Amino acid sequence: MKYTLLLLSILLVVGCASNKGGYRAEAAVEQKLMTMNKDEVLIDLGPPHKKVKIDEERESWRYESEVGGLAGGECTLSILFKGEKVVQAKLSANDLSWVSFPLASCSKIIQTLR
Repeated sequence: MKYTLLLLSILLVVGCASNKGGYRAEAAVEQKLMTMNKDEVLIDLGPPHKKVKIDEERESWRYESEVGGLAGGECTLSILFKGEKVVQAKLSANDLSWVSFPLASCSKIIQTLR
């Protein structure tokens, strides 16, 4: 009975704290985004929280999230487009808890990233 409760507790923590895309490092998310175009990013991540038109060719998109509870933290994703292509991506995860699995604070942003 004790082992069953322990296993269920572990599964609960893992299920709540991990991101659904399976990404475990900021660099992996950034590398994936570098292979995408503007339409693909919009489909996978949805509309950004902030858009800035830098010049005729370049545009910056910013996504932000805060996660509360045991897997709390803050996450910011900045993507720079030149035309329709991603030319730079920077993910900044600040997982505040030892319970947080890698990128748990970014789960709201990257959960649908293929």
